[in-house]
Amino acid sequence: SLGERADRFQGMEPFTASARRGGLADAAFKTGETQYVADVASDARANPALVKAGIRSYLALPLKAEGRVAGIFFLHSTRPDAFGEERELLESIAQVLAVPISKSQLVADAEAARGEWQATFDAIDDGLAVVDESKRIRQANKAFGRMVGQPVNELPGTSICALVHGSGASV
Repeated sequence: SLGERADRFQGMEPFTASARRGGLADAAFKTGETQYVADVASDARANPALVKAGIRSYLALPLKAEGRVAGIFFLHSTRPDAFGEERELLESIAQVLAVPISKSQLVADAEAARGEWQATFDAIDDGLAVVDESKRIRQANKAFGRMVGQPVNELPGTSICALVHGSGASV
């Protein structure tokens, strides 16, 4: 049963080792294919730190979503061939983990891009404002805030017409 198979992993200690070029993790990232080594001591690609730590079997499952590898789900064991029977189950788990990890990376990438865009926008000495179809400010740079005498963080939602031409004005 699934519960009995999961119990085999209880009490396993976490292990950390850095990934190396040409190693198993690198291969999993580059190929998007699962890397399984039943006996680490007999595989030249294995990180020597794994052998030194007494790791005997290794499984690197690529977390693939939306056509790219979002990360790697690693499993190590001090027992040889520890993941042979559970490989299919663990690959299914990796598929489930991949989607939220990929989405969180996309959100982080979008937030970083937005921050870079805002820094560039604010570095421009001319006053700039992004205005929507209802003539309300969506975003403005710091120079625009100085021009109109208002903190830039208070400008979103403000009517550009009222701000530039006076209260109740329309363009």
